[in-house]
Amino acid sequence: ALEEWWSEQQKKIKKRYDIVVISRFHKVKRIDRLVKIVRKVRDKVPGVLACIIGSGPELEHIKNMSFSLGLKRNIHFFDQVAGDEVYDYWENDTISSIILKT
Repeated sequence: ALEEWWSEQQKKIKKRYDIVVISRFHKVKRIDRLVKIVRKVRDKVPGVLACIIGSGPELEHIKNMSFSLGLKRNIHFFDQVAGDEVYDYWENDTISSIILKT
């Protein structure tokens, strides 16, 4: 019941993300580059907001990297999002990406 309520609350909060990325967190995906790009963008656009959706062995490393670069407010991480909810994130974004490199 609590999970359903939380999911409904998240749907009501329509955050506008400038960058939305869906990827598995693995070294080959180079999510670390995305984090560095967000930092450079943030230097010129302080309110830039990125959303990275995915899971994998590099997730904690990438989270720690983003926090150490001072991007805690600029990058939001979501481990799993239901397929139909993905469109809610993409609805108002500026840049979308699905990283397909294997």
